[in-house]
Amino acid sequence: VDSTGDGANGDEYSIEYAPTSEGSFEIIAIARDNDLPTQLSAMDISSAEAVGAKFVAPTASGSGDGSDWANAMALVDAITATNESDIGLPLYLLEGVYAVASEIEFTNNVQLYGGFVGTESSYADRPLHTGDVFNPFINTSNLDGGGATRILSASEDLTLDRVVFQNGKFTAEAETQVGGGAVKAAGGNLTILDCEFTGNQALNSSGGALYIAPGASVNID
Repeated sequence: VDSTGDGANGDEYSIEYAPTSEGSFEIIAIARDNDLPTQLSAMDISSAEAVGAKFVAPTASGSGDGSDWANAMALVDAITATNESDIGLPLYLLEGVYAVASEIEFTNNVQLYGGFVGTESSYADRPLHTGDVFNPFINTSNLDGGGATRILSASEDLTLDRVVFQNGKFTAEAETQVGGGAVKAAGGNLTILDCEFTGNQALNSSGGALYIAPGASVNID
């Protein structure tokens, strides 16, 4: 960056911004030379890039870095990415069945958006109608516990949007263990929008589909 106006390289500036919601953001860099502000550059960042959304498919493709559908990330890698993120990541799930061999444990804020056909750049682009009839389950993203494991648990804020949870199973082996065959919300805020729970069970415990721990909150729509 030339901060002196003489065409030579001057100071370098680093701008970091981590929005927590989707939208379009304009970032403007301002340099000050002799206390006179000068606009250096402006850029518009797309919603997916702004919040670092990862594109996820039952089978990874391309580079597998989750940057777009052509390079969709495998679910196991997406879990690692969001747990290592500073603010958590939205995960866009392509339609299909995701076999869950062991419990998914989210330790960071996460938003799971299902129902993508692989052409969308935002969750707002997903198809919602069959003809003129509202149908959020046109294209389903199914997390399948195979009748062997709880599907997921979260200790922070969790949003579930148009995801099918099927065949989750939790078996309590001690009185201190608590249920939730499909989902256990151990803390934070759980938001469930247009999801389906089917074939889930909790043995020797409670909550065949959901277990909401004391101190956690839930909103179901």
